[in-house]
Amino acid sequence: MLHVQHDKSLDEIFTPISAPHLRALTVYQSEEPIEGLSNLLGYLVAHLEVISRDYGLIDQISEKVLPEILAKTLFDKRFAINGDLSCARFLRLFSMSEPDCATVLSVDKAKDLDRDLRKKTSITTPSILYLPPIDTQDQFTTDEIHNVVEELSKTCKSLEIEVVFEEQPQEWTLDSGISIDFWRRMKAQKSGDGQ
Repeated sequence: MLHVQHDKSLDEIFTPISAPHLRALTVYQSEEPIEGLSNLLGYLVAHLEVISRDYGLIDQISEKVLPEILAKTLFDKRFAINGDLSCARFLRLFSMSEPDCATVLSVDKAKDLDRDLRKKTSITTPSILYLPPIDTQDQFTTDEIHNVVEELSKTCKSLEIEVVFEEQPQEWTLDSGISIDFWRRMKAQKSGDGQ
């Protein structure tokens, strides 16, 4: 959903009645607080299969609505594991790249991520972590890349984090930003076929 400043808040524009077939909602950071965001999510949570939203918007969600949306929300955060992310059960880390360039995880960023995760506990980390594919065009050899991925995988396993390497949007203003894998998991969970 692209929100352009209107004279009405989001919860006045979108309701279960005005958007009865809405199954996925993506909300990203804006310069101004998004009026009605918490109410909108509270109204729509029962109808939505998946929510994808910027982690930076977490303070705009009421304490009443936040627990209701967590089970179906993939939080997006720029590349850095800092601070407490315990409320983000599902997290996608991304880095901004040049327009029209595939987003990849550099070997150096994978090493930094591994180092940062080693300082965390399973209580302060997500259960599923979405990452862009590893950059195989990096200056490192195939063996070095394999070793870095292996170490990151071991660290994540010790923290009970499932890692999913998935292509990420190249242009966030044009792409819905919905993770196909995450949406598939949420549909399976809703139908009782998966976790």
